[in-house]
Formats: sequence, C-alpha cells, structure tokens
Amino acid sequence: MSNSANAKSKRRKAALRQATGRKSVGRGRKPTYASSSAVRGQLSGQAPRSGSKLAKVIELLNRREGVGVAELTSTTNWLPHTARAALTGLRKRGFQIERFRSEGQDSHYRLATAPKMASGKA
Repeated sequence: MSNSANAKSKRRKAALRQATGRKSVGRGRKPTYASSSAVRGQLSGQAPRSGSKLAKVIELLNRREGVGVAELTSTTNWLPHTARAALTGLRKRGFQIERFRSEGQDSHYRLATAPKMASGKA
C-alpha cells in the first residue's frame, strides 16, 4: 500500500470512529443486544389492542370451525405469508393454536386453549 493510500485509509477510519463514537474500527467485538429469549419474555402473554387486526384474528380463531388462511387474508387485507406469520407471532405470545384439515380442504387454525395473561390488560 502506498503512503497516500495508507493515509487515506487512516482518514476514513478516523472519520468512521468520530461518526460512530467507537474507539476502534475494524475487527472487534460485536455489540451486545438483548437476548432473543428476553425479548420473547416481554412479548409473552400480551393481548393485542381491541379493534386491531390481530384482535380480529384471535376472534376468528375462537370459532369452533376455526379459520382458513383465505378467510384471514380477506378479513385483514394481508397477504397469505403475513397471515401465517401473525399466527406464529400469536404462538410466541403463548396462544395454543392447532392446525387441522377437513377432507379435501386447506389447513384451518383454531385456538386450543386460552393463553395465560401476564398482565391485567386485555
């Protein structure tokens, strides 16, 4: 590396250190973030706001016949992958969601049991 390239590299690193507030630039330890289990613990047992789309999804899941992805998408105006992701999010919050199929039909989902709420909010 020539002197001008080396000086240019040093200036870039100094500017990056100043912008980010870090003492060193380059290989170093990764910043620590809250562990995913801690984040999951915060979300567990929280009920959605009343009147929200997620509350409507829970209402549909409470029916005896359950709900299919097609009905979820038409009710919420979500794409199918978003509706399935919402079901996964509800599972992470503590909802017991079971999947079943009737003869020749697509998968349907319903709540197996009510979740244990950590807070008094509903």
